[in-house]
Amino acid sequence: MITQEKIDRINELARKSKTAGLSSVEKEEQASLRQEYIDAYKASLRSQLDSTVILRPDGSKQKLSDLKKEKKEKTAAAEEDADRAAEQDEETEEDAKA
Repeated sequence: MITQEKIDRINELARKSKTAGLSSVEKEEQASLRQEYIDAYKASLRSQLDSTVILRPDGSKQKLSDLKKEKKEKTAAAEEDADRAAEQDEETEEDAKA
Protein backbone atom coordinates (compact mmCIF):
# COMPACT_ATOMS: atom_id res chain seq x y z
CA MET A 1 0.00 0.00 0.00
CA ILE A 2 1.25 3.44 -0.83
CA THR A 3 1.09 6.01 1.95
CA GLN A 4 0.44 9.72 1.64
CA GLU A 5 4.02 10.37 2.76
CA LYS A 6 5.33 8.36 -0.18
CA ILE A 7 3.05 10.22 -2.60
CA ASP A 8 4.27 13.51 -1.16
CA ARG A 9 7.87 12.35 -1.63
CA ILE A 10 7.16 11.38 -5.26
CA ASN A 11 5.75 14.87 -5.87
CA GLU A 12 8.66 16.51 -4.06
CA LEU A 13 11.19 14.64 -6.20
CA ALA A 14 9.23 15.52 -9.35
CA ARG A 15 9.31 19.22 -8.49
CA LYS A 16 13.01 19.06 -7.63
CA SER A 17 13.83 17.29 -10.90
CA LYS A 18 12.22 20.14 -12.84
CA THR A 19 14.08 22.86 -10.98
CA ALA A 20 17.46 21.78 -9.59
CA GLY A 21 17.83 18.24 -10.89
CA LEU A 22 18.22 15.02 -8.97
CA SER A 23 21.26 13.14 -7.75
CA SER A 24 21.69 9.54 -8.82
CA VAL A 25 20.47 8.35 -5.41
CA GLU A 26 17.37 10.53 -5.68
CA LYS A 27 16.70 9.26 -9.22
CA GLU A 28 16.81 5.69 -7.94
CA GLU A 29 14.50 6.60 -5.06
CA GLN A 30 12.11 8.30 -7.47
CA ALA A 31 12.04 5.29 -9.80
CA SER A 32 11.46 2.94 -6.87
CA LEU A 33 8.63 5.06 -5.44
CA ARG A 34 6.99 5.44 -8.84
CA GLN A 35 7.10 1.67 -9.42
CA GLU A 36 5.62 1.05 -5.98
CA TYR A 37 2.84 3.53 -6.77
CA ILE A 38 2.12 1.87 -10.14
CA ASP A 39 2.07 -1.60 -8.56
CA ALA A 40 -0.36 -0.43 -5.86
CA TYR A 41 -2.58 1.20 -8.47
CA LYS A 42 -2.66 -1.96 -10.60
CA ALA A 43 -3.46 -4.12 -7.58
CA SER A 44 -6.32 -1.82 -6.62
CA LEU A 45 -7.71 -1.88 -10.15
CA ARG A 46 -7.44 -5.68 -10.36
CA SER A 47 -9.27 -6.01 -7.07
CA GLN A 48 -12.03 -3.71 -8.25
CA LEU A 49 -12.41 -5.55 -11.55
CA ASP A 50 -12.40 -8.95 -9.83
CA SER A 51 -15.38 -7.88 -7.74
CA THR A 52 -17.29 -6.44 -10.73
CA VAL A 53 -20.43 -8.34 -11.67
CA ILE A 54 -22.30 -8.08 -14.97
CA LEU A 55 -26.07 -8.19 -14.70
CA ARG A 56 -27.54 -9.87 -17.79
CA PRO A 57 -30.96 -8.93 -19.25
CA ASP A 58 -32.34 -12.28 -18.08
CA GLY A 59 -31.41 -11.39 -14.49
CA SER A 60 -28.40 -13.67 -14.23
CA LYS A 61 -25.14 -12.40 -12.82
CA GLN A 62 -21.66 -13.15 -14.08
CA LYS A 63 -18.35 -12.10 -12.58
CA LEU A 64 -16.11 -10.19 -14.94
CA SER A 65 -13.22 -12.53 -14.09
CA ASP A 66 -15.33 -15.54 -15.19
CA LEU A 67 -16.12 -13.79 -18.47
CA LYS A 68 -12.41 -13.24 -19.06
CA LYS A 69 -11.67 -16.94 -18.43
CA GLU A 70 -14.38 -17.97 -20.90
CA LYS A 71 -12.96 -15.67 -23.54
CA LYS A 72 -9.47 -17.11 -23.07
CA GLU A 73 -10.82 -20.65 -23.38
CA LYS A 74 -12.73 -19.80 -26.57
CA THR A 75 -9.65 -18.12 -28.06
CA ALA A 76 -7.47 -21.13 -27.23
CA ALA A 77 -10.02 -23.51 -28.76
CA ALA A 78 -10.25 -21.40 -31.91
CA GLU A 79 -6.46 -21.38 -32.25
CA GLU A 80 -6.36 -25.17 -31.88
CA ASP A 81 -9.04 -25.53 -34.56
CA ALA A 82 -7.08 -23.26 -36.89
CA ASP A 83 -3.90 -25.30 -36.31
CA ARG A 84 -5.75 -28.56 -37.06
CA ALA A 85 -7.22 -27.09 -40.24
CA ALA A 86 -3.77 -25.91 -41.38
CA GLU A 87 -2.34 -29.39 -40.76
CA GLN A 88 -5.15 -30.98 -42.75
CA ASP A 89 -4.56 -28.55 -45.62
CA GLU A 90 -0.87 -29.46 -45.66
CA GLU A 91 -1.71 -33.18 -45.69
CA THR A 92 -4.19 -32.67 -48.53
CA GLU A 93 -1.58 -30.78 -50.57
CA GLU A 94 1.00 -33.52 -49.95
CA ASP A 95 -1.50 -36.17 -51.04
CA ALA A 96 -2.31 -34.21 -54.18
CA LYS A 97 1.36 -34.00 -55.12
CA ALA A 98 1.86 -37.72 -54.64
